[in-house]
Amino acid sequence: MTIRQSGAGSFGGARAGFVLLDLVVTAAITCLLLGLVLPGLTSGTTPARMHVLLANVASMLRDARTSAIAENRDVAFSFDSTRGRFSSGRAFVFLPADVGASMLSGGGCNSGGDVAEVIFHPDGTGCGGVLRFASDAGVYRIRVNWATGYVEIIRG
Repeated sequence: MTIRQSGAGSFGGARAGFVLLDLVVTAAITCLLLGLVLPGLTSGTTPARMHVLLANVASMLRDARTSAIAENRDVAFSFDSTRGRFSSGRAFVFLPADVGASMLSGGGCNSGGDVAEVIFHPDGTGCGGVLRFASDAGVYRIRVNWATGYVEIIRG
């Protein structure tokens, strides 16, 4: 009777290493696909994305006021409700589909129809206004003071 012994720790030779490599590659591809797919699964505007939207719009308002002072001319910030777009000069921000927005501008500004504007003057003043944003992430307002041009974000 003959007993055959294989090498120590050998469970299948080269084939065992191939299976391990196969598993590692499969796990890496799965992780990569999950990393690409999971961010797209979140529906709606998260609170973090809402804060980014508010910061961008407030920044555009402040930039419009600064441009009016620096260039010694009136500069308009506008909101087009049909396109869901805020714009000032060449800069613009689009409103996410699940966020509702409205804008009420003060006296001396264009606020009729689908487009509302806040106009800043060279002395830093403007017509003022209030922009209201609402989504599942909450309700926020951006207020623009007519006398100073000060822009503030308020919750509620």
